[in-house]
Amino acid sequence: PARMGRENLFRGLLFCDCCGHPLALSRKKLKDREVDIYLCTHHNRRPDECPKTHIIYHDVLYPYVLEQIRALARSMKRRKVNSPICQYVEIKELTPEILREVVRRISVAHVQRNAKSSRVIQIHWRPL
Repeated sequence: PARMGRENLFRGLLFCDCCGHPLALSRKKLKDREVDIYLCTHHNRRPDECPKTHIIYHDVLYPYVLEQIRALARSMKRRKVNSPICQYVEIKELTPEILREVVRRISVAHVQRNAKSSRVIQIHWRPL
């Protein structure tokens, strides 16, 4: 965070499904702007061990994880499960504290569908 000047919200939670290494926060330059991305740096060092470039944009990951936490909270509340997760039904933003309490691990994987490769985000929840 000191080098990049910003916090890596998903530090210690986001992993490559191929090799199991953590995804690192990086910056990508587009034509009109710069965006934050998470990528598997092990792929660059050892492509024989990690054949896929598991890259995911922060602008894709963040809203997906936020909505999944809200959906889990709504489900728990609707089923009247006594869990601290129920308090996150209306959260507006993710914080490191919320992520650490609810999420154990997030994996980014590739799957083949109709001869096309696509990314899959798998959230592994902490025990309730």
